[in-house]
Amino acid sequence: MNEIQIRPLLAEDADTIPELIEAGIRAEVFPLTIFSSDKYYRYIQDRLVHGTDVAFYGAYRKGKLLGYAEWRYQEENLFLNNIYLAHDSRGNGLGRELFHQGVHVLSTPNTNHLSLDVFEDNDGAKSWYERLGFTHHQSSFWHVTKHKKMNKEKKIAYKVTNLELANKQHESYGFSMLRIETSHNAYNIGRITNRYFRLQQENFYDEDLIIALNNLDEKRDLLLISNHPFVEGFELICASNRMTKSISTLRGGIYDNQNLGLK
Repeated sequence: MNEIQIRPLLAEDADTIPELIEAGIRAEVFPLTIFSSDKYYRYIQDRLVHGTDVAFYGAYRKGKLLGYAEWRYQEENLFLNNIYLAHDSRGNGLGRELFHQGVHVLSTPNTNHLSLDVFEDNDGAKSWYERLGFTHHQSSFWHVTKHKKMNKEKKIAYKVTNLELANKQHESYGFSMLRIETSHNAYNIGRITNRYFRLQQENFYDEDLIIALNNLDEKRDLLLISNHPFVEGFELICASNRMTKSISTLRGGIYDNQNLGLK
């Protein structure tokens, strides 16, 4: 591993990231994620320059990117958003090196927890995280369905409060977040490429919201992230697990290898 360098991700390598991710996700799940956008690399490039709550690290050998990790700062929590390796770079401790570097560099005296999401069917990754000391916290179930037929004659009041900005983001990245207000509530609704609206469980029970989405784009399917494995009218595609780990600090906010479960 001496020839491996762990360093901040280079902007010119951003276009290889979707390939790394796609190789590590089931084919039917990949289109449900923002990573499936053919413009996702632009998002990474912009976040490398302007992101204040995110950090990207790459593992390099002789200038070639072998894998990367993406971390998010969340107050007292450090969230491992992604860690993916090229297929021929797995099983040799490289993932551990990426993980260790991120925690070592990014943790602060206020960091109390590490967390991440892993797909339920990824047994290898789950076992690896368990060996690092992570435990299961909660599960989320990913469901999809076609737009159900709505009564478009029904008069509803809704407003997309950020439509212009969201459209610009969608043009740039191939995904975006709509802020939609109905008479019942306000919602953040994701748009993934040209295929899905992404909703949370509580969103689906506002019929006005569903009609609004139908009015905005009736060709998009609905992706529902739920706490329940069965939702009437939806097909369950996959499940993801939130895993967490409490960590203790040394002076200066640096975490030792023993506390991290790295040795």
